[in-house]
Amino acid sequence: MIEQQTCKERIKDQFFRREQSIKAMLTVYLGEEDELDSDNEYDSEIIKMIEDDDISEYSIHEFALGMDSKTIVNITLGTGGPGDYLECWLDESHKMYRVVYHFTDWFDHAEIGVDRDSCVWEYAQMMCESYEV
Repeated sequence: MIEQQTCKERIKDQFFRREQSIKAMLTVYLGEEDELDSDNEYDSEIIKMIEDDDISEYSIHEFALGMDSKTIVNITLGTGGPGDYLECWLDESHKMYRVVYHFTDWFDHAEIGVDRDSCVWEYAQMMCESYEV
Protein backbone atom coordinates (compact mmCIF):
# COMPACT_ATOMS: atom_id res chain seq x y z
CA MET A 1 0.00 0.00 0.00
CA ILE A 2 1.37 3.39 -1.01
CA GLU A 3 1.13 5.94 1.78
CA GLN A 4 0.11 9.43 0.70
CA GLN A 5 2.40 12.27 1.69
CA THR A 6 1.16 14.75 4.27
CA CYS A 7 0.01 18.22 3.29
CA LYS A 8 3.16 19.60 4.94
CA GLU A 9 5.22 17.44 2.57
CA ARG A 10 3.12 18.38 -0.47
CA ILE A 11 2.47 22.10 0.10
CA LYS A 12 5.49 23.51 -1.76
CA ASP A 13 4.66 21.57 -4.96
CA GLN A 14 0.99 22.50 -4.73
CA PHE A 15 1.85 26.17 -4.21
CA PHE A 16 4.19 26.09 -7.22
CA ARG A 17 1.41 24.65 -9.43
CA ARG A 18 -1.05 27.30 -8.21
CA GLU A 19 1.54 29.99 -8.81
CA GLN A 20 2.03 28.78 -12.38
CA SER A 21 -1.73 28.76 -13.03
CA ILE A 22 -2.13 32.27 -11.68
CA LYS A 23 0.91 33.49 -13.64
CA ALA A 24 -0.63 32.10 -16.84
CA MET A 25 -3.99 33.76 -16.18
CA LEU A 26 -2.43 37.10 -15.20
CA THR A 27 -0.21 37.02 -18.28
CA VAL A 28 -3.24 36.67 -20.55
CA TYR A 29 -5.36 39.13 -18.55
CA LEU A 30 -2.62 41.78 -18.73
CA GLY A 31 -1.88 41.02 -22.41
CA GLU A 32 1.73 40.10 -21.69
CA GLU A 33 1.99 36.86 -23.67
CA ASP A 34 4.56 38.45 -26.00
CA GLU A 35 6.86 39.02 -23.01
CA LEU A 36 7.19 35.28 -22.35
CA ASP A 37 10.43 33.68 -23.60
CA SER A 38 9.83 30.24 -25.12
CA ASP A 39 13.51 29.39 -24.55
CA ASN A 40 13.04 29.89 -20.80
CA GLU A 41 11.86 26.65 -19.11
CA TYR A 42 9.44 28.39 -16.72
CA ASP A 43 8.01 30.65 -19.42
CA SER A 44 7.60 27.71 -21.83
CA GLU A 45 5.55 25.89 -19.17
CA ILE A 46 3.36 29.00 -18.84
CA ILE A 47 2.92 29.19 -22.63
CA LYS A 48 1.93 25.49 -22.74
CA MET A 49 -0.50 26.02 -19.86
CA ILE A 50 -2.12 28.98 -21.63
CA GLU A 51 -2.62 26.89 -24.77
CA ASP A 52 -3.60 23.56 -23.15
CA ASP A 53 -5.99 25.06 -20.60
CA ASP A 54 -7.52 27.50 -23.11
CA ILE A 55 -6.86 30.44 -20.80
CA SER A 56 -8.67 33.63 -21.77
CA GLU A 57 -8.76 37.15 -20.39
CA TYR A 58 -11.77 36.09 -18.28
CA SER A 59 -10.12 33.05 -16.68
CA ILE A 60 -8.63 35.02 -13.79
CA HIS A 61 -12.10 36.15 -12.68
CA GLU A 62 -13.53 32.64 -12.94
CA PHE A 63 -10.65 30.91 -11.10
CA ALA A 64 -11.68 31.35 -7.46
CA LEU A 65 -14.39 29.01 -6.22
CA GLY A 66 -15.49 31.52 -3.60
CA MET A 67 -14.45 34.41 -1.43
CA ASP A 68 -15.20 35.28 2.16
CA SER A 69 -13.86 37.56 4.81
CA LYS A 70 -13.23 37.19 8.48
CA THR A 71 -12.11 39.28 11.38
CA ILE A 72 -9.60 38.07 13.93
CA VAL A 73 -9.66 39.66 17.37
CA ASN A 74 -6.76 38.94 19.72
CA ILE A 75 -7.43 39.17 23.45
CA THR A 76 -4.13 39.52 25.31
CA LEU A 77 -4.20 37.73 28.65
CA GLY A 78 -0.52 37.86 29.59
CA THR A 79 2.68 39.39 28.20
CA GLY A 80 6.35 38.73 28.58
CA GLY A 81 7.70 35.28 29.24
CA PRO A 82 5.40 33.47 29.41
CA GLY A 83 2.55 35.19 27.65
CA ASP A 84 -0.82 34.05 26.41
CA TYR A 85 -3.70 35.28 24.31
CA LEU A 86 -6.93 34.25 22.66
CA GLU A 87 -7.36 34.46 18.91
CA CYS A 88 -11.06 34.87 18.10
CA TRP A 89 -12.31 34.35 14.55
CA LEU A 90 -15.48 36.18 13.53
CA ASP A 91 -17.42 35.76 10.28
CA GLU A 92 -18.88 38.52 8.08
CA SER A 93 -21.76 39.04 10.52
CA HIS A 94 -19.29 39.26 13.43
CA LYS A 95 -20.41 35.91 14.86
CA MET A 96 -17.54 34.12 16.59
CA TYR A 97 -16.90 30.70 15.09
CA ARG A 98 -13.41 29.77 16.30
CA VAL A 99 -11.24 30.48 19.33
CA VAL A 100 -7.60 29.47 19.66
CA TYR A 101 -5.60 29.75 22.88
CA HIS A 102 -1.92 30.67 22.35
CA PHE A 103 0.86 30.23 24.89
CA THR A 104 4.26 31.79 24.20
CA ASP A 105 7.56 31.76 26.04
CA TRP A 106 10.86 33.03 24.66
CA PHE A 107 11.12 31.67 21.10
CA ASP A 108 8.54 28.98 21.75
CA HIS A 109 4.85 28.82 20.89
CA ALA A 110 1.97 26.39 21.27
CA GLU A 111 -1.73 26.68 20.50
CA ILE A 112 -4.90 24.71 21.11
CA GLY A 113 -8.46 25.10 19.96
CA VAL A 114 -11.01 26.14 22.57
CA ASP A 115 -14.23 24.10 22.84
CA ARG A 116 -17.53 25.93 22.49
CA ASP A 117 -18.69 24.67 25.88
CA SER A 118 -15.62 26.09 27.66
CA CYS A 119 -15.90 29.11 29.92
CA VAL A 120 -12.95 30.50 27.94
CA TRP A 121 -15.15 30.47 24.80
CA GLU A 122 -17.90 32.22 26.75
CA TYR A 123 -15.43 34.86 27.99
CA ALA A 124 -14.04 35.41 24.49
CA GLN A 125 -17.54 35.77 23.07
CA MET A 126 -18.45 38.31 25.73
CA MET A 127 -15.32 40.33 25.03
CA CYS A 128 -15.80 40.23 21.24
CA GLU A 129 -19.43 41.35 21.54
CA SER A 130 -18.28 44.42 23.46
CA TYR A 131 -15.41 45.15 21.02
CA GLU A 132 -16.02 47.55 18.14
CA VAL A 133 -14.98 45.55 15.07
